Amino acid sequence: EHSPEIRSRICAHAAWLGIRIDDATNSSGDEIISTAMSKVAVLVIPTNEEAVIASHTSRLLANHLDAQAVTT
Repeated sequence: EHSPEIRSRICAHAAWLGIRIDDATNSSGDEIISTAMSKVAVLVIPTNEEAVIASHTSRLLANHLDAQAVTT
């Protein structure tokens, strides 16, 4: 999400899919970074990995505590 360099390298490796990115839009952080010639749209989608990890951890802990309550 925050690295035009990484996006560029990933898309270069996926060029066989018909992916073409626009270097200017990739560098500027636009949402859509693919060119009109790209066979698929390439979007930069903001994520919040910390929130996802916290949510998964919370669910695992809740399941674990529920399982312990059933066995005791």
